[in-house]
Amino acid sequence: MIALGSDFDGIDGPHQLENAAFLPLLADALRKEGFTEDEVEGIYYRNAMRFFEENL
Repeated sequence: MIALGSDFDGIDGPHQLENAAFLPLLADALRKEGFTEDEVEGIYYRNAMRFFEENL
């Protein structure tokens, strides 16, 4: 996984992320599970930024 996307079409099963407006809930849950702020930011956008900078 490079980063999170905001297109939730095609996701099956129960989930609390109805649309992109709910992404902060996931960040909060990751922090509660012990992810550092740096790790959360990596998941949300830094990994994608690094990928594009290195490959485009």
